[in-house]
Amino acid sequence: DHIERAKAIEVAASLELIATATQQLGNANHILMVRCYRLHLDASEALLKADVAAGLSSSQRNGVVCRFVETARKLLDLQLLYLGDHHVDVGRTYHDLAQGINTLLSHSPSDLFDLNLAGMMNFAQCAKEEHRYQREYERIHALYPTKVVDMFERKN
Repeated sequence: DHIERAKAIEVAASLELIATATQQLGNANHILMVRCYRLHLDASEALLKADVAAGLSSSQRNGVVCRFVETARKLLDLQLLYLGDHHVDVGRTYHDLAQGINTLLSHSPSDLFDLNLAGMMNFAQCAKEEHRYQREYERIHALYPTKVVDMFERKN
């Protein structure tokens, strides 16, 4: 029951919400699409959590991760447009992309290649993009102190 509900939410967010929002807004690059894409990524993450993912087949898991990577790429483009390249949310999306690509490279590289994403047509290109996304995440993460001690150390 919980697994079926999580699947339905992920599919609704990935297919229905994004398509409807794009149509109603009349602009695939509208700033409100950022929220729609983020909702899909959050729904995907919830579905892939260990307790829920146990009920998914490998093919279903790979499908969720493929949709996740596609959505994250679209989200990243919009975030860079509206937020710039130093925003913490952009860092999170870089991290999401690195994780998604890593997962597909490890478990189903052919599914990743079949997405036909620009600059990601073979294993070497995908690994290079994964590394670039991870470096960008680390760069942005370093800009934002995570502990009060870090803030004081930076001032000194």
